[in-house]
Amino acid sequence: RMGTGVFADNENRVMRNLENGKTYPESMTNEAHHDGQILSGAFWDLRKATSLELVRHLSHFAKYGLPDDPNDGVAFSEWFLETLIADDDDGDLSNGTPHAKEIAEAFGRHHIGSGLFMKDRFRHLPHENTADTLEPYALEFVLQTIGIAGGGATDLHVRYRLDGSKTEHRIEVQSDGQGEYLAMIPAQPRGTIVSYYFVATDELSGREVRFTPGMHDDAVWQFLVGFDLFFVDACENDRGWTVGSDDDSATRNTWERGEPDMIRLGSGEYTYLIQPGEDHSDFGSQCYATGLRGGSYDFVQHIPNGRCTLTSPVLDMRDIRNPVLDLWYHFHRLINPRAENPVMPLFTIAISSDGGGSWTTAFVGKESTSGFTRIRLRIEDYVERSDAVQFRCILDTPPYENEWDPPAMSNALIDDITIYAVTDGSPTPVDPPGHVPTTAMLCDAYPNPTRGAASISFAVDAPQQLRLQITDALGRHVATLAEGFQSQGMHTVRWNGLGADGRPVPAGNYYIHLTTSSREVMTRRIVVR
Repeated sequence: RMGTGVFADNENRVMRNLENGKTYPESMTNEAHHDGQILSGAFWDLRKATSLELVRHLSHFAKYGLPDDPNDGVAFSEWFLETLIADDDDGDLSNGTPHAKEIAEAFGRHHIGSGLFMKDRFRHLPHENTADTLEPYALEFVLQTIGIAGGGATDLHVRYRLDGSKTEHRIEVQSDGQGEYLAMIPAQPRGTIVSYYFVATDELSGREVRFTPGMHDDAVWQFLVGFDLFFVDACENDRGWTVGSDDDSATRNTWERGEPDMIRLGSGEYTYLIQPGEDHSDFGSQCYATGLRGGSYDFVQHIPNGRCTLTSPVLDMRDIRNPVLDLWYHFHRLINPRAENPVMPLFTIAISSDGGGSWTTAFVGKESTSGFTRIRLRIEDYVERSDAVQFRCILDTPPYENEWDPPAMSNALIDDITIYAVTDGSPTPVDPPGHVPTTAMLCDAYPNPTRGAASISFAVDAPQQLRLQITDALGRHVATLAEGFQSQGMHTVRWNGLGADGRPVPAGNYYIHLTTSSREVMTRRIVVR
């Protein structure tokens, strides 16, 4: 217990407690004095398993490796590796170290051991939405384990669920022996939501390791099979959203649409990104944000001082099946280390089926994101379909009077809001009150990555002139797939993987560009192998 008696108002309160159950990333608050206890807790547990003398030695010499990356997850992983190096007694990590098991167990208890090392070196390109209902879905990933005796991974497999069911299916993975793996999920019928993640057992600690988006064990990757576009809002135009509710308490910097300014706290490499300086879209520049203006140390003046709500237009979902809400959000919160038991800011999404008469909470974000992060919610998991479905985004920050010393502060941004659904015919974008048409919507290519041909779909709200072309990573023209007048609705074209010269293009990254009559440009990446 460190700092006993520091606080005059409570002599039993301490600044830090090394004997704790704090874990990464679940316990992170982005406040250094708090988050450092995850590491100190691991060393305290190692002290109990070994000796004070040993841990004094290891914690000292681990610093020689400079385990201090600006990314907290990388830094924790470096601390684990450097502690093993400090424990090594013969200059050869591959044959183990005298206390490798104890170090792995102590660090693993705080989720910063060999499991985190593997997560940092796990690479997976998430499966895209697909129209394919006949062929299995390939999931590829790369995994590197720690180069130490007994430090491998066993029992690698995929777990997946369908349409939000609690029933999990298991699929074994195939290995090429070089750290690359493949699993095949069986083909699914139109209108299926596939959720999945990867699992392995860490030999060093014996713990199960889950490989998930953002390293959060309760997160999953998802892709949709055979869905249509029902509602699209890139936040570039007013689609009928409303700001404010009877429960709001913020008096400044509530939700507004525009181009956000960059807000960073700190300097150099060691900064907190309070607000990104751009929206999420590949095209356009606007999003919804709780305060758009930027700043440095005076940024508190440009974020909300209480709860604020943003509500969608009313949507008629009676004639569709399995609607899915898909959006990107950025959420950041800072806790004042001087505040005792502060109320934690939250980012919440709620859904209503009676035009806002009652609301059901569908998502609660409690942790800061490192950038724009995707949320995908199956609407019928929370409310029934009706002719008056709405959803709302709430930033819930405790009100404060002293803007220079608030107990906690936060802000949020949302962008690229889409509702997918299964329709009986061609997808028809919803026309809510105040609707200003989005000229077009470019979908991801399928398959992607591709070894040859790929299908590319786009939706048009109104008849107009369009141009669809492929460029390489340097912006050089590769092929024109469509050019001229296009009718309203969904269109699909086929790219055969050939350039303008009729030859197959080399493997690499290419970009699909859809240019509308209003000169709006949408871009998607396609990978050719």
